[in-house]
Order: sequence, then structure tokens, then C-alpha cells
Amino acid sequence: MAAGSRRAIRFAESTRPARVQDASGQMSACSGWLTNAGRWHTVPAVEPPPARALPRSHRMPFHPTARRSWSRILAGTFAFTLCMSLASFGLTPAWAQRPWDTKDAIALVGKIDPSRPSATRSSVTKGNRVELKRVTLEIDSRGSLESTPSSRVFVAPNVHFVIRDFSDGVQIAAVLRDQASSRTQSYSFPGQFLELLDDGSVVVRKAGQFSEPVAIIDKPWARDSKGTPVATSYHVAGSRLTQTVEPTETTSFPVVADPRVRSAWYGWSVDFTRGETSTMALGAGSCAIVAAAIPLAAVRVAVSLACGGLALMANTATSYNKCISLKVISATGMTVVPWIATCYR
Repeated sequence: MAAGSRRAIRFAESTRPARVQDASGQMSACSGWLTNAGRWHTVPAVEPPPARALPRSHRMPFHPTARRSWSRILAGTFAFTLCMSLASFGLTPAWAQRPWDTKDAIALVGKIDPSRPSATRSSVTKGNRVELKRVTLEIDSRGSLESTPSSRVFVAPNVHFVIRDFSDGVQIAAVLRDQASSRTQSYSFPGQFLELLDDGSVVVRKAGQFSEPVAIIDKPWARDSKGTPVATSYHVAGSRLTQTVEPTETTSFPVVADPRVRSAWYGWSVDFTRGETSTMALGAGSCAIVAAAIPLAAVRVAVSLACGGLALMANTATSYNKCISLKVISATGMTVVPWIATCYR
């Protein structure tokens, strides 16, 4: 080797590689430990020994800097092997991950639910409180609010709540970061009453059980980072909504669970007079006679099918000198949502 020539040895530093999303990402994360943050160090070439033999104590097979570099390479190789061994069991060491941030959560929600948010904001967010025109809800968790040009994110322990505005309401997508994330997320609707429907959706009423419905919450859904559905359900108690997610051993975290609140939510509104309400109170048969006068066929059929419950509510309405009104939700298969209202005539 000519005098003054040099060789380069590459070694890995202990920096954190890219975020691990799934089993395929484990390889990139582990290999990142070994190679992603490497840099080139130059070390002097080892001069050939002189022609005469040196005593054993004076022989140096490697330059000291080269020896340290090889030690780093061996350490990186060991770390890579350890990382891949843990990955085979579905585990990822803490040093093979980087902190989860708001951009990650926003990107994942956009991937799982590609619905395009509205260009204008339909809600106002103050800390954990989200205000629509007729609906107010609060995220029942401690955390801090972070804003981006496209979304707002309420950051809680192991959960990011991505808040996106739509023309008909607001979406609050809870992103469960990992196995340590809570399986239940709760939301409060101060001063309002929640009613769970048979299809899993929830009606938000203005004040009480028979008051005007002002919004609807779509039936629950949840998906993991691969887009695979995850079992989920709603539970309501007064003004409190709780969504429970039930991941399995094959669930790939993070998981997105989505309550979407629609304030512009119904297709048709029907108001019955005092006389019609009194007739409906006589029973389901009388209710069907009143429903037959509704001009729109789809609404007429939907109201007729709901006459059993409408007759009972009409009986309560007449006792308070009130009338029956209802809203028909076209998006959920013509669901009838009645309430007791002031008679308009």
C-alpha cells in the first residue's frame, strides 16, 4: 500500500431511525439503526511492517482508530440483530422508534378516511371543547391543543384527537398510538341528551328525552394502520358518549376510531298539527291513517313503520298540550326521529 493512502470505514451512530408502522416497517427501523445515520470516517492506512521482523510486543495489526471503528460496527450489528429478534415477536425497542407527532396522526387519518375536509371551518375549538352552531362537545381527557393549516389536534396521553371540519359538521378521529392507549374514549355534550339508535348511530337532542334533535353522530367505526376494521361500539349515558375499541392480536397499531357529528343531518322534517297528534295518540292504526296523508312516498312509508313508537309519544304530547314533529334521516335508511314540539296550529 502506497504511503499516505487512506481507506474509509463506515459505522453507525446511535440515532433513532424511522417510525415503525407494521411488520414490514420493523426491518427498515432496525436497518436504520445499522445504516441510516452512518457517516464516513477516514483513518490512516496501516503501513506495512519493515523487512526485519519486529518483537511481538511491537506489532500492531490495526490502527487504533480503525479498531474503534470496527467496534462500532460490531455494536451496530448486535443492535440490528436484537431489534429484528424483538420484531419477530411483534415488539419494537424504544430506541427503534421516534416520538409520535401531530403530522403522523393527521397523515394516518387522511389515509384511513380520505374524505376531504371543508375549506372553511364549521367549528370552533378551545382546548378540549369543540363548538358547532347548535352542538357543543368536550373531549374527556387532559392534554393540549395543536393547530395546523388543515387540522387541529388535541394531544392526550397515547391518543391524538384529530379534529377536521366538514360542511355538515365535524369529525373527531381518535388515533390510538399503541397497546398502551386507552381502549375507551369519552365525549361530553353539556346540557344535551343522547339517544342510541338501533343501527348504532346516536341522536343529539337539545335538552331532554323528548326535545328537538339537533345533530346525529354516525354509527361508529375503527380501522388499524393497514385499513383493517376493528370492532367498536358506542355507549351513551345522559349527555356522555363513550366509544370502545376492541383490538385483537393481529391488530396493527395505530388505530383510528371516528365519531363524526353532523349538524346538517336530516333529509325531511314533518310537523303534525294538534288534531293529527291527537289522532296518532289513539294507537298505531290511527297513526298510520295520519301518515298516509304525507305526500312523499318514502317519508310516508318510514313514518307508517314507526307508528308504534309515535303513538306512545303522541299520547305524551297531548297530555302536555304539545304536538309531534319528526325528522327523517335519509342517510341511515329513512330513520324517523320524533320529538315533542310546540304546536304551530
